[in-house]
Amino acid sequence: MTDATKKHLRFPAATLLPLIAGLVVFACICEPLFRGQLYADYDRREQFYQYRVVHAIALERGELGLWGTHYFRGYSLFEIAQSGIFHPWRWFCARFLPLDIGVAVDLVIVFPLTFIGAFLLFRYYKCARPPALWGAALHTYSIFFLSHFGHTHMITILGHMPWMVLAYECCMRARSRYWALLLLGLGYGSMHLLAHPHTVWLVSCVVGIAIVNRGLRSSWCKAWWVGTALAGGAILAGTMIGSLALLPTLDLLSHHPRGQLSAAAHGNFSAHFVHLLQNLSPRFFTELPGDLVYSESAPTLFLKNPTASAVYFGVGMITILAAGIVRWRKELMAPPLRQTTILITSMLILFLILTAGRYAVLHGILWHVPWLSAFRTPHRYKAVVAALIVLGTTLVLQKLWDDKDDADSGSGLLPPTLVAAPFLLVFVVGMVIETVDFQGASLRVSEAAALAWGPLVAIGALFCFGAVRRRRAAWHLIGVILLVDIVAFGLANVRDVEYRSMDELVQFKNDLATRDHTWRMIADSNLPVWDGHYMVGGCEGLFPIEPLDLSDRQQLRLAAINQFQIDGKRSSIPDPLPRIRLATALEIVDQPRADLGDVDLAAVVRCTPGYGDPVNGPPLEANENIEIVKDWFDSIELSVHVNHDRIVVIADKWDKGWHCYVDSVEQPVLPLFDAALRGVIVGPGTHTLVMRYQPQTLKLSARIAAFGGLLLVLLVILGGRFAKNFCIASRS
Repeated sequence: MTDATKKHLRFPAATLLPLIAGLVVFACICEPLFRGQLYADYDRREQFYQYRVVHAIALERGELGLWGTHYFRGYSLFEIAQSGIFHPWRWFCARFLPLDIGVAVDLVIVFPLTFIGAFLLFRYYKCARPPALWGAALHTYSIFFLSHFGHTHMITILGHMPWMVLAYECCMRARSRYWALLLLGLGYGSMHLLAHPHTVWLVSCVVGIAIVNRGLRSSWCKAWWVGTALAGGAILAGTMIGSLALLPTLDLLSHHPRGQLSAAAHGNFSAHFVHLLQNLSPRFFTELPGDLVYSESAPTLFLKNPTASAVYFGVGMITILAAGIVRWRKELMAPPLRQTTILITSMLILFLILTAGRYAVLHGILWHVPWLSAFRTPHRYKAVVAALIVLGTTLVLQKLWDDKDDADSGSGLLPPTLVAAPFLLVFVVGMVIETVDFQGASLRVSEAAALAWGPLVAIGALFCFGAVRRRRAAWHLIGVILLVDIVAFGLANVRDVEYRSMDELVQFKNDLATRDHTWRMIADSNLPVWDGHYMVGGCEGLFPIEPLDLSDRQQLRLAAINQFQIDGKRSSIPDPLPRIRLATALEIVDQPRADLGDVDLAAVVRCTPGYGDPVNGPPLEANENIEIVKDWFDSIELSVHVNHDRIVVIADKWDKGWHCYVDSVEQPVLPLFDAALRGVIVGPGTHTLVMRYQPQTLKLSARIAAFGGLLLVLLVILGGRFAKNFCIASRS
C-alpha cells in the first residue's frame, strides 16, 4: 500500500472521529426528547415554556401575544420580548409545528448550528478539517453552553457568535462581501429579536476583537477601513431591525427595578476565586457555590445556580493552550504573530478581570461611565473568555497537526512539569485540608477520587501533546480528552435536572385556551399566577411590579385572588371579587390604596387625579350586567348593559399601551388603585366595549425596523460597488 493510499485512508478516520464524538454528545442532550420529556428546570420551566404556549395560542387566534393576561395579573410580553414573537424562527415553530415538537426542536437547534458556524470559521482561518471539527465541538459543548442550557435566549444568541465573526471576515473579501454583509445584518437582527441585549453585547465583544485583529494584520490599510465601515453599517441595520424587541426591552428597564440596580447589586454576580479554582480542580468542592450575594444585615448567601459552573473553561484546554505557548513562545512573539498574540492575551486578561466583577478594580471604575453600562453584569463575560480559550486551543491543535519536524521542540521535562505543577499543587492542598471557610460559608473539599480529575486530565493531555510527533493517534486522543473533560463536567447541568412530560405542555396549552382565569397567590413570592401547568412564581427577573400589597386582605380581594398557597398547601379565599365586574362609584384621591379597611370594594374604585371625573351612581340594578364576548391576550371584548354611569373594572394591571373603544369611540383607560387595575367609565345603555393592547413603542420600532431593512439592502448594493477596489485577499 502506497503512502498516498494510507494518507487517503487516514483522512476520513481523522474527520469522522470528532464528528462522531460531537454527535454522541448531541444525542445525550436530545435523548430525553425522544422519550417525550422536556427539560423543566430553572428559567425554562418558570418562563420560557409559558411564553411559547402563549405565542402558539395567539397565532392560532390571529394575535401576536403582546400581553400575558395569565401572568401575575397582567404582564407585557411585548416588553419582556423573550418569547421571540417577532423572530422568524420562533414564529415558524409556533405557527407550523405542533407545540411539543416546536419547543423540542427550538430547544436543541442551537447546537448543530453553532457547530457548523464554528467549523466554517476555523476553516476560514486555514485550519485543517480535523482541528476545525474538534474546535467546533469544543466551542459548541463548552461549559457556558451546557451550564446555561436553561437560558434558551442566551445560548441561542451565543450560537450566532462564530457566524458573525465569519461574516465580518468575509466582508473583507470581494467574492463574499455581498452575502457577508447580508448575513451580518440579518444575524444582528436575529440576535436582538431574541431579546437579551447583554448577550448581544458579548457577541459584539468577540466581533470587536476580530475587527482589531484584522486591522493589525492588514496594517490598517484603506481596504480594511472600507470593509469595516460597511460591516459597521450592516450591524447598525441589523440592530435597527432588532428594535422590534430592543426598544420595548429598554423601555421596560427604564422603569423597572432590574434596570436601576446599583454597582454593589450587580457586583453580586461576579466570579470569585472559589469559582475560578475549578479550572485547576473541577471537583475541588463537594458542592460548588453559586452566585455570591452580599447583604449588609445577613451573612453571605451562595445561590444555588447552575450557571456558576460556566466559569470552568476546561483543564484539558488550559493545559494544551499553556503547553502550546511554552513550546512556540519564540514563534508567537516573532513579528508576524506578535501583534495578534499580544491582542488575544490582553483581551483574555481583560475579560477575566471583567468576569471577576466586584473582586477586580474595573467593575467600580466602569460603573461611573454611562456609555459603558453594559459592563454592569460581570459574571457573563466568561462567555468571551471561553470563546478565546477555544480559539487558542484550536490553533494549538492545528499547529500540532502540521508539526512533523523540529525534533527538539518537545524535548525536556521542565516545560511540561511547569505546566502540570499548578494542577498537582491544588491536588496536594485538597488532600491536606477538609474545608474552606469563605465569607461566613463553609465549603467542604472533595475526596481524593474527585480531586484527581484535574491532575489526571492535565497529565494525560501533556503526555499526548509530547507524543504527537511519534504517534499520530496521540493527536486524536487529545481531542477526545478535551471534549470528555468539558462534557463530563457540564452535561450534568443538562441531564441531572427535572424533566416533565411533553403532554403536560400540551395540556397546559389546552387549559390556557379554554379555562376561566383562576388566580392563585403564592405566599413566599407575593406574585399571583394563573392556576395551571408550569406556572410558578418567585423567580427574579424582569417580572412586573405588583402595585398591591397582597398581604392585606382588602387588596388581596382587589387582585381577584381565589386561592392562597403557603408551603405548598392551598386554601380558598372567601368572597373573592370577580376579575371583570361593574362598579358604581369612582373616587378621585391622591392615595387610592390608603385606608381601604371600611371601603366597599365591590362598589367603589379609586383613581388618582387627572384621569377622569368622580362617579357616584346608585346600587346596581337587576338588569345591569356585563358579558365577556372575547377574553384574549391582546384584546378583550365585552357586552355591557347599564342604566346609569358605571365603571367597568378589570383586575389586570394598567399599562399605557392599553386602549379602550366603547361603541368604536376611544375612551380613557383609568389606572385604578395606583395602576393595579384597569377601569373604563360607560354611560347608560347597551355598549360594545373593546380593549386592545397597542403599545406606542410597537409602532415606532416597526418603522425603525423597516428603515433598517432598507439600509441593509442599500449596504449590500454598495458593498458590491466597492468589492473589487477595496478588499483584502489574505486570510489569517
